[in-house]
Amino acid sequence: MNVTKRQKRRIRNLVCIQYSIVKMLLVIAGFELLGRGLSLMQGTQSATQEIEGEVIWSEETKTEENPLIVCVDAGHGGKDNGSDYKGRYEKDDNLKLAQAVAAYLADKNVKVVMTRSDDTFLRLSERCGIANQSGADYMLSLHRNDGEGNGVETWISASGSEETDALANHIMEALDTAGIQRNRGVKKGTQTGESSNYYINVHSDMPSCIVEMGFINDASDNQLFDEKLDAYAAAIGDAVLATAETYRADKVTDGNGQGTGEAGSGTGDGQGTDGTGDGAGDDQGTDGTGNDTGDGQSADQTGSSTGDGQSAAGGNAAVQTIALDGLDTTVQSWGLGSHTDADNRPNDAVSAQQKYGDYHALFIGENTKTIYLTF
Repeated sequence: MNVTKRQKRRIRNLVCIQYSIVKMLLVIAGFELLGRGLSLMQGTQSATQEIEGEVIWSEETKTEENPLIVCVDAGHGGKDNGSDYKGRYEKDDNLKLAQAVAAYLADKNVKVVMTRSDDTFLRLSERCGIANQSGADYMLSLHRNDGEGNGVETWISASGSEETDALANHIMEALDTAGIQRNRGVKKGTQTGESSNYYINVHSDMPSCIVEMGFINDASDNQLFDEKLDAYAAAIGDAVLATAETYRADKVTDGNGQGTGEAGSGTGDGQGTDGTGDGAGDDQGTDGTGNDTGDGQSADQTGSSTGDGQSAAGGNAAVQTIALDGLDTTVQSWGLGSHTDADNRPNDAVSAQQKYGDYHALFIGENTKTIYLTF
């Protein structure tokens, strides 16, 4: 009899203990769900605040009804350092350049929207959201490269518009003029080819490009970046204005320092150059979904030329018309001696004329503008 009572008491105690454990687990789970809910609400509020971006513009620009709007994105930030080399973080260099570009454009009466103005982490979707909701005309995502190589390159969508091509080419030409170690050209798609594109270039509603401002692990690129920061910012800003003059002329105000600047003109109907580059970089960042921010890794891709044969040389080429009837037609006695024909014309030139027919000028070599004439 005593054994039976003792067994019942033990069973009752076990049931009570199990019941207490279940209640404790339910209470813990409730607190966890509540905490997640609060965190989610805070995250939503934070995203709502960040999605607006920071607007930088002059007092004059505020009075304009239809200002040119440029979104400047400093890549990486916060917990995402980007590339690093000997204590130098890409996120910091990106922000320095972004702030300089923003200040330059604002001084030209451009409304600038920055995705971040401090050491803040943003997902790629948030960056594109800021640009899209601001109604920006252009988006510039500023980065630095890493890996085997040196120099500057830009990345655009493989299916980008003619205006996108012009923007990227103007930027490269302007930076080349400002002084970079190597012009790696305009590249399309990603390092794996033109069948894919970087997130920024796909999810932005306006012409966009990723600018890889030199290799962070290259001493010369770093020295140039530090010494020419303001010059690079002005070059990028002038390139934006040059593009806008052609494609969004109604938003560029005359007489306010806006125009071609160092970037050159935006003349012609279809501008483009072939931009090639090799080597590989490693400027990576994620948006939490494994999406790359747009690295500078190249795969010897060649940017195609678009439009009507206009080259993005980055400047207004002065066209001179010469009246042929006003030229001196006197035959000179000097020449190439035995290497000329009866009319004192170089044999090689005559041979080239016969061989190539109506081809009057050619650009020979990568990134050169050497002109060879046949006559």
